Amino acid sequence: MTVSMRRLLQILLLLFFVPWADAGDFAGSFSVSAYCDVGLMNSGQQTHAGAAACGPGIPFGTVFVLGDGRMVECLDRGGLVTDCHIDVWMDSCEAAIQWGRQELPAWRIR
Repeated sequence: MTVSMRRLLQILLLLFFVPWADAGDFAGSFSVSAYCDVGLMNSGQQTHAGAAACGPGIPFGTVFVLGDGRMVECLDRGGLVTDCHIDVWMDSCEAAIQWGRQELPAWRIR
C-alpha cells in the first residue's frame, strides 16, 4: 500500500468511524507504535487483536478509539510505554514494523 493510499484510508476511517467516538472523552494525541510478541500480557490474558500496552497511569480495561478508527483495550504494559504512548498488538511482526510509530488522536470510550 502506498503512502498516499494509506493516508486516504486513514481519512476515510476518520470520517466514518471516529465521529461516533464523540460520546467518549477526547484523550489527546498519543504516540502509537506496534508490537508482535505472542504470549501472556500483564493483565493475564493472551495477546489478541485489539489489545494494547499502555502506560502505568492508564488502568487495564481502558478502551480507546484511535484516529485511524482502530479500537484498542489497554491490557498490557511495556518498559518504555508511558502514559502518552499506546503500543498496539499486531499478529504479524511485518505489519508492526510497517506501522512504525504514528501520532494519532485518541478518544477514551471506557
